[in-house]
Amino acid sequence: MPDKKDRELAVLSDVLDFCQRAGGYRKKAAAKLSGQLDSSWERPDLVIGRHNGAVIGLEHFRVDHHVTKGRKAKSKAARLCSDLEKRRQRIAAEIPKDPDALDEAAAVIARGFKASMENHEHATVDHLAFSLDKRLFGEGTGHAMKMTEYRENLKGHYDGAEQVELGYLIECHSDLRGLFLNNDRGVSCLEAGLCPLTPEMHGLLSKASEDVDWILIGFYPCLGLEIVDAAVIDCRHGMFGESCRRQGLEPTEYLGACHGDAHYRRATKDVQVKTVGNSYELQVEGDVSADGAAMLGKSIIGATRSIELGRSARPFVATIPVQMLYEALWPVSRRVRGEVTVDRVSELMASLPAGELTRRLEAFGPRYGMEDR
Repeated sequence: MPDKKDRELAVLSDVLDFCQRAGGYRKKAAAKLSGQLDSSWERPDLVIGRHNGAVIGLEHFRVDHHVTKGRKAKSKAARLCSDLEKRRQRIAAEIPKDPDALDEAAAVIARGFKASMENHEHATVDHLAFSLDKRLFGEGTGHAMKMTEYRENLKGHYDGAEQVELGYLIECHSDLRGLFLNNDRGVSCLEAGLCPLTPEMHGLLSKASEDVDWILIGFYPCLGLEIVDAAVIDCRHGMFGESCRRQGLEPTEYLGACHGDAHYRRATKDVQVKTVGNSYELQVEGDVSADGAAMLGKSIIGATRSIELGRSARPFVATIPVQMLYEALWPVSRRVRGEVTVDRVSELMASLPAGELTRRLEAFGPRYGMEDR
């Protein structure tokens, strides 16, 4: 695993490079942070000397989908990666001397795979906001309370600077695969690392923007260091909301029951290693427990809300059951006049011709290449 300073530099490079390649508004925003980089700082972590005489200080921290629920909200994913890397280095040194070390390596991979699945099974989207809140405003863990000191540090060191600015460099790790994003660009199935901002996350960033000039965010999978999305948010002169909007970072509601919710549990019982010729296979044993009635009720509630949001052209993220109902009912949702309620959506479902709702639901899988799920 890279050390702290190497990681700070890598995330900054990832974010700026991604935004440069994205073009448009992101490219223009990223260009405003070009300059001479000084990585010798710690309070804040990085300093950029702009060609126009301005100085920008950046404070880096990590936000996680898989976190402990304690006061510090520690990253389970970072801890797992660190542990696996230590084991990898030890086993790699033993393999030339002991061929049986390959069996141990396979066993370590199996245990890591199981731990990763268990972390995911206990995570909810609320954990992302919980982690962000702790990193920004948590007692003893929050960076927001330190930013005035950091700004003064920069002013004291660069007393001749034309302007001193400050920002956050946020490394966000998530895994929301299987959820569907609905926005003005259409419908897409989220990949690991893509993380539309929940209203809670957007609100926390908005609050944080009042005391900084920039918020840079790099989005990564829970396991892995390859960036999948990025944004450079200009917070100067009250521009936070507009800068977010121009980069597709609107507050986005999440609808439906998912991993970690009380009504839905997927349990990984074991991961076994099986030798097949000269290779290894991992066999996963597990089961799913769900309160069917509660799940259906939550899906109908989610579909109701999704129709409301769809009517007002506001973005949302939905689980598969909610997305299925939404797409089945949206074409006929105009029949619901006025306020959209759960009762009216239930009546709408019942009003469809016999077998029609089933036909529409069954068409969902082939439409998204999910026939085997």
